[in-house]
This record gives sequence, C-alpha cells and structure tokens, in this order.
Amino acid sequence: MFLVSLLVFGVCGGMVYGMIFNHRVSLPGWPADGGFNAGGSVTIGLVEAPPSLDIRKLKDSDATAVQQALLGNVYESLLSLDENNRARPGVADSYTVSADGLTYTFTIRDGKTFSNGDRLDADDVVWSLQQTVSNHYAQADRLTGLKSVKANGANTVTVTLSEPNPDLPWLLAGRTGIVYDRDARYSYDTTAIGSGPFTVQSWDNGVSLTLKANGRYWGAKAKTGTVTLQYYQDDDAAVAALGRGDVDAITPVAASEKAALGRIGGVTVEQGESTHKIVLGFNNGADSILSDKRYRQGVRYAIDRGALAGALGGGRTLGGPLTPLEPGYEDLSGLYPHDTGRATDLLAYFFYISHRRTLTFVYPQRYGTQVGELLKQQLYPMNVDLDVKAVDDNTWKQTVQQGKQYDFTLFDMNDSHDLATLMDSGSFIGYESPAAQQLWAAARKSADETQYETAMRRLARQISDDSPVDWLCVRQPLTAYRQGVTGLPKTMTDLRLPLAGVAKG
Repeated sequence: MFLVSLLVFGVCGGMVYGMIFNHRVSLPGWPADGGFNAGGSVTIGLVEAPPSLDIRKLKDSDATAVQQALLGNVYESLLSLDENNRARPGVADSYTVSADGLTYTFTIRDGKTFSNGDRLDADDVVWSLQQTVSNHYAQADRLTGLKSVKANGANTVTVTLSEPNPDLPWLLAGRTGIVYDRDARYSYDTTAIGSGPFTVQSWDNGVSLTLKANGRYWGAKAKTGTVTLQYYQDDDAAVAALGRGDVDAITPVAASEKAALGRIGGVTVEQGESTHKIVLGFNNGADSILSDKRYRQGVRYAIDRGALAGALGGGRTLGGPLTPLEPGYEDLSGLYPHDTGRATDLLAYFFYISHRRTLTFVYPQRYGTQVGELLKQQLYPMNVDLDVKAVDDNTWKQTVQQGKQYDFTLFDMNDSHDLATLMDSGSFIGYESPAAQQLWAAARKSADETQYETAMRRLARQISDDSPVDWLCVRQPLTAYRQGVTGLPKTMTDLRLPLAGVAKG
C-alpha cells in the first residue's frame, strides 16, 4: 500500500507555515524572469522527435526523445545522473541510505522554485511519486518494495521500502523521480512546467522544440537564452544540415558517419559512450535448435561481432549484458571470441543429426540489409542455410514478439539497468536458467552499492555463459559541433541532453 504522510500544523503553526513556506510565491516588483536575461541562441540537430511532451505517460520505447529534450532541462528529478551513469544529488541536495537498504532520506534546501514561481518543497516530491505509482506512470512497476513516502516538513522526504531495491537511486534520477508542481494546471501533451534551467518556448510537433532560459532557476543559470532542437529524418540529413550551417551541432550520430563529418570544415567530432545495446536474439524456446545451450555457444564463436557491429553503424563490442556505464560491468568480450574452430567443435554433434539445416533470421528492416547477408555468410560454414527476412516493425512485433516464429532476430536495449527484460522467461527470447534466476534474486536483495555490483558481476558471467543472446555492441555515438560551441554533453546523449552549459562564442 502506498502511504502518504503530510505534516499537519495547528492554527498558529499553519499561519507561520503559510507566511514562510507558502507554495505559491509572489514577490511584488520582482520580474517574472528573476531579472535574468541570457542572450544568444544555439540550434542542435537531432534525429528522433518526441511524439508528445507528456513525459509521464509515454512507454519507454516512445519516451526516449522527450526524455532527451526535457529531463535535466525543463523537468528535474529528485536525483540526477553524472557522466558515469551514477546517481547524484538533484532536486534533493543530499540523501542517505540506512544500512539495511530500506530507508532513504532526502534533504531539499530552501529557495527552490518551479519556473512559474511556485515554491518546490517536500510535498511536491511526495505528490509526484504518489501520482507516478497510482497512475502507473514511467517505470512505476520498477519501484518494487515501496512501502511509504513521507514529507517530514518542507525540506525532508523519507522513502521506506519493505525490501531492498538497489536500482532506486537510479530510478529516482530518471523519469520516475521527476518532481512536478502539484498546484500547476497545464497540458502535459504540449508544454511543460518544471524546476529546470529552461522552459518550453515553442513546440512544432515533429519539426522543432525551442527552450528558453529560466530566469527563476535556483541553480547555475543557462548560458544561452534559447536553444532550438531541430529534428531530421536520419543521421545523413542531420550531417547535411550541419554541413550547410543550418545547425550548430548534431548528436547523437552513428559512428559510421565519422568520415562524412570529417569532410566538413570547422567542425569538431567527439565520440561518447552510451548504454544503447544492439542484441542478436536467439529463440530459446523448445521449437528451435537454439534451445540447446551448446548450439547457442557454437553460434557465438561462429559470428564476427566486429563485422556485424560495423554493418549496424559501429560501436564497442560486448561479451555480456552490461555496458561500461552499468553497475557490475567487466569486459567479457574474450569469453566467446570469433573462433570458427571452436564453433565447429561445438556444432559437430548437431551436424551428425542433420547435415544442413535451415534457420530463420527475422529482424526489423530499419537495421538494413547488410547485417542479414553478413550473418548468412558467417553461419554458412556451420551448416546453416539462413533464411533472412527484413520486415517492417509491425510485422516484426507480430512474428517475433507475439508469435515467436523465428530462430534469430535483432533488437535494441536502449537503456541501462534493463536486465529484467532478459530475465523474464515470458519474453520472446524465452530464456530460462535456474542458476541465473538465483543470482538475479540475490542481486535484487543487495543493501548497498558494493554488494550490488559484486552480485551483478556474477550474474553477468552466468548469463554470458548461458548465451541466451549475443550482445553485438553498445553504441558509441558521435557529437559534432561547429567552432565556438562549448559545453555540449558527450555521454548518453541519446537519453539525456543537459543544455544549461551550452554556449556559442
């Protein structure tokens, strides 16, 4: 049961609270922008446009673009993430965790407001979490073990769990932890009122989103008056726009665009990191030969991940389910190197059963045709005749996700802390492993960060040995910008694009 406790004052206490801590702030003679007027403008080219500005309701797969644009710019979360994807203070200036991992205490200092002038306090935090849970908003299902959330005065929030949830700080640094103004009434679909360094000035659906510096911002003010996010159909179009001078910067761009960017004068190109994984899925169901662990392992030795990753736009090759920006990561790329000899040894048993076999590779056509042809070539010496089917997204969902009529497939895992997707035996992958489930349960009970990282490291090794899928690569997107542009983020720009520090000289 979700409990919300609010501090109740007596008559006199209520009068004092109303005078000092009134949520609606009115400062006579003080301009709406706080007397602040940042100048200049920057235009940034992006590819994926948000279908709506309602960051609460969009499902994870549809929320990437709106999160990228608004989180950390217009909306702020109780906690934030640093460049290493670790939780740090956000709206909360500090927080503590009890030794048993069941009690989190967040402290919010005075003086924070939303862009409309309303005071931000502990009641807003409690109300926001209540709305997320009761309405099943962004990742509410991952707030496991949530027992109570209490506001202890205007500056302190206590979250109590019935069981540890080591992902809680990370969740509260994302959409799940956004602090909304409980008194504001507005259309979440078309605008946003938050506590961040920007406000929404205008939005042209599918075309552009313009942010304006928030003069009331409680922290370091934005360095640029307006930032326009301009949306393009694909990376090629964004690169062309940068070349024409239509935009000052573009991000994130596939590594395969590096040569094209290098031909544009006066442009700096930097490579970043992300948690966006491209996965070659195996059908672990009983109807597929890939239900046999030995066959899956043989396939992993047979394929050349580097070549497949190159066909998919490039990235850092992986050997397991975790990326360098996730707890418990270690480099497992050496576990199943490209080795046709070892592949042949593992697959020899299946060769005697059936000299050659036809397997299906069904994947979304947006990945292109090259990856299908490459996998076909790599598996042919392993006595596999691969039937390649590149299909539209709806057909893929019907055939793979719903019908499970495939042997191999391709899909994205474009977030971090997302192992639950793979550990769900009811998913289209159909991965079942008692050993992995035991390690997964142990990891979920971790009371502190060190314990969690150790448990996740063990789990990642077990999953990699089981080989339910093959992790081809994690994206290493490029950020390209013209001379004079400073302060652009480089890490995880597909999910977050904090713009307060961006300026153009």
